[in-house]
Amino acid sequence: MRFGIFRSSLLSLAAWVFMGCGSVSTEAKAPATKRDVAERRSPAPAPRSSEDAAPQTLVRASFETSAFALKPGSKFWLVARFEIHDGYRISWKNPGDVGKPTVARFSAPEGFVVSEVRYPRPRRFVLNGELVSYGYQDQTALFAEVEVPEGLGEHTPYRFELDAEWYACKKECASERTNAFFELLVDEAAPRTAMDDSLEALLETVPVPVSTLGKAVHRWQQEGSETELSLSAPKVEWLDFYPARPEVPKLLRVSGSKKELRLSFQAPDEPPAMLEGVAIAKVDGAEATFDVELPWGK
Repeated sequence: MRFGIFRSSLLSLAAWVFMGCGSVSTEAKAPATKRDVAERRSPAPAPRSSEDAAPQTLVRASFETSAFALKPGSKFWLVARFEIHDGYRISWKNPGDVGKPTVARFSAPEGFVVSEVRYPRPRRFVLNGELVSYGYQDQTALFAEVEVPEGLGEHTPYRFELDAEWYACKKECASERTNAFFELLVDEAAPRTAMDDSLEALLETVPVPVSTLGKAVHRWQQEGSETELSLSAPKVEWLDFYPARPEVPKLLRVSGSKKELRLSFQAPDEPPAMLEGVAIAKVDGAEATFDVELPWGK
């Protein structure tokens, strides 16, 4: 049996956990390079020396969980962790001008409720002075919360699966993917769920609804060929904004201050129904990330 890419800080109690994996491209040789159309604008690079050659594994992916075992009525996390080779990046759910979205599909047995996938706060990369990409370097993780139902069999292993795919980009982009699974047993006496510090830190950057600020106010206005949005809330210093969807009208400028977050978009021929994105701010001196979902122009 081949054991899969599965990790947990809880492996000292692995008697509760069965592990396995399907085919995992990130454990095999590097996949064939698939260059992104936007990056093909650059001149062809000179032949690379062996020192410049791409590593065989651009991203090491692993399937992890916060659970020691299943406790009916509780919740726990499924995690796709990505360790990214130096100099490379992978994309957010909106890749921007370069790359493709990083996607994780979690599946669970019937009766378990799995949340939508949650992405940590990304970074903005400006490439060749004109292309913008949103994504991650070094490491990141995608999360889904699972609700455990009642009435589970005590001696039945329950299987959870991950299918993930991403583009790893530097001067070129390579398509990679992985699929893996593990199984958990029921144990009412299992310790509380936990994650290691690095995953906890990433989870803390997952956006929360901007409505949690309470008195957040927004205002749309038309300025010539641009559509502007201002967003304000008491005791908030606004820092940045990343659009969550590529099809949003082009974001021209972002201006953040202690007064408001001001966004300028190219006026669309056909306005979208919603503006979706992530706002970065400081609240009481601590950096926070908020989901913004607003009807366009209203």
